[in-house]
Amino acid sequence: MKRHLCIMIVCTIITASLPAAAVTVCGEGCDFSSVQEAINAANAGDTIEVHSGIYFEHVYVSKSLTLIGVDTGGGMPVIDAEGIGSAITISADNVTLRGFRVTNSGRCGCGNAGINVLSNNNTITDNVAQGNKYGIHCTGSRNTFLRNDIHDNEISMQDGGKDNVWAGDES
Repeated sequence: MKRHLCIMIVCTIITASLPAAAVTVCGEGCDFSSVQEAINAANAGDTIEVHSGIYFEHVYVSKSLTLIGVDTGGGMPVIDAEGIGSAITISADNVTLRGFRVTNSGRCGCGNAGINVLSNNNTITDNVAQGNKYGIHCTGSRNTFLRNDIHDNEISMQDGGKDNVWAGDES
């Protein structure tokens, strides 16, 4: 019994001290071909790099992660919601989202957005929100929005949170 307990403690210490993983998403040759699959497989604290391409999916971020869009020669990665729901929904606290083009959200006034932020202490930077109901819709608090290009949406931004910081965002 003591031996098993010691092994469990050592495994816990080793796991806790491992650095955050970095995984890639792209059409072929990367760790994943779907952004959501990468998120589902990730642990809190991991970084997910998404390469250029169009990803027809609804991205739901329910863990504290860093998502970085990487222009690998084909422009910013695009998350296309195909006219239903939000392109990216962030429900976890402490998420970083940078370098994505989000488009084609659903059209209802129920929060469908390019980026829909439902949580707190997130950093949303250097994204382009175009062709959505809301470019960015936020109900969370203490989030930071920097240098986002928000244009050609029915409603540019909706801030229903408290103490959010918006700086350098264009609409």
